[in-house]
Amino acid sequence: MNNRPRRDRRRESGTALMLGTISLVFLIPMVGLAVDAGFLYAAKSKLQASVDGSSLAAARAHAKDELSRLHAGVKRFVNPHEYPVGLEKGLFDLRTELILEARGLKPR
Repeated sequence: MNNRPRRDRRRESGTALMLGTISLVFLIPMVGLAVDAGFLYAAKSKLQASVDGSSLAAARAHAKDELSRLHAGVKRFVNPHEYPVGLEKGLFDLRTELILEARGLKPR
């Protein structure tokens, strides 16, 4: 009456355990590799940040050194707000003082 073939349960005993063990052989190294990759990525980002900071400091020092070598006339042209322009420094100071008094920023 029942045409389905009978399974022998004794032969299938432990199949899940065997498949689980075999899958763990591949799963555990993959998890370890993922953890190691995470540590390597964190170390790389810390090293990159320190290298970036030191290279920026070196670039700033180089730029400051190069600016110090420029002629004063070039510095006045590039940064007119920092260098006095006129016949002498006394005239520049007088002009600045008069402007500040006119704006009410400097008391008499």
